[in-house]
Formats: sequence, C-alpha cells, structure tokens
Amino acid sequence: QIDRIEDKWAFKIPPYVAGKSVIPAEKTILEIVPIQELRQVTITWPIVFSSKEERELFRLNKPDYFVAWLLGHEGAGSLLSYLKEKRWANALGASDNADLADFVTFEVTVELTNKGLDAVDDVCEVIFSYVKMLSQNPIPNYVFDENLQLDELEWRYTTKGKPGNYVQSLVTAMDKFPSSLYIAGPRRLALLETPSTLISSNKPRTSFKSNEQRQILKE
Repeated sequence: QIDRIEDKWAFKIPPYVAGKSVIPAEKTILEIVPIQELRQVTITWPIVFSSKEERELFRLNKPDYFVAWLLGHEGAGSLLSYLKEKRWANALGASDNADLADFVTFEVTVELTNKGLDAVDDVCEVIFSYVKMLSQNPIPNYVFDENLQLDELEWRYTTKGKPGNYVQSLVTAMDKFPSSLYIAGPRRLALLETPSTLISSNKPRTSFKSNEQRQILKE
C-alpha cells in the first residue's frame, strides 16, 4: 500500500523490511519454470533508505556503479572467470534494478550451463563469498580512478541519439537530481566534489579532486 506524501509516492508498508512488509525480506527462494529454454539464477539485494537525504547521497555518489563493475568484471581472477573455470556459467551481469523513492534493488544474474544448473547452490555460495571478500578488503584506488576516467571519456564523446529518448532521460533526471545536474546527473560519476558541494564544471575530469571523494565511495 502506498500513500501520496508531499507530491511523492511513499510506501505505507516498508518494502523489504523483515517482519514489517508484505514482501519477504530475506532468505527467500523463488523457482520459476520458464516457457523457453533458459537457465539462470538471479540474486537480489534490497537497499532500503531511511531518509530522503540518504537516498539523495546514494544517487549522487553512485556506489552501486562500482560494485556492479567489480562483480561483473570478466578478467583474470574475476567472479565470472572462476564460474567459467568450473563450467558453471556462460555469462554474468550485475546492476541495480528497481529504482524507487524508498529503495532500490541490486541484482546479480548468472547465465548457467547445464552443469551450473545442477550446482546452483554452489554458484550462489561463490557469489556470496565474493561479496564477503569485497566487504572485508579495501577496494584499490585504481578501481575508482579507472572507472571515473572511462566514464568521463564517454561523457566527453557522447554521440547524439534520438530526441525522444533524450527528452525522456531529462524528465527522469528532473525527478532525481538538482537542476544543475539534469543533464550530467544520469551520465557522470562522483557528483559530489565534497560532502556538501556538487560538481560544477562540464569539463571532463582525469582524476578525483581529492582522496576524500574516493573515501566517500568506500564508506
């Protein structure tokens, strides 16, 4: 059930809160038999925000982008490389999904082989073990720096798209970002130069302004 509060739709029953919501909060397995031939497993984590300010900081800092990069990396030593070595998976993707005022969901989806389908519990164990490893070890600065540089290059050389799609993106951004970030907000990373100062220049960055910006993301 949702109510309209201050021109925003808000959940009257908190989503994904153990013992308080209609939606099971954790440790829930849903098995689906597909119509077409499909073998995959999706693990979903809800990220529930306790305040409007917390939600805004999440949108400006975009920590989910870096987590998705780490989980979805395909190089040597990556989660996918291990799953392929075990012949359990063909592909893996990580990203946020539902994006609402109260919460977002973050998902890891693995395209399984026949062998991987038989070992789906082991696949899930590997994913959770990888997430635990990330949480217990500091993420190297180069992960943040490389992603920022690549994102800024993409921002600098953005190609023109269809006007209708561009208008839709602007309308969506108007509901999520301050007016100065209607264009840059959905397209650039690390939108806070300090805990209280937004980026103000359209000039592409080659690095973070200070280590303080990386530290905000690490926290």
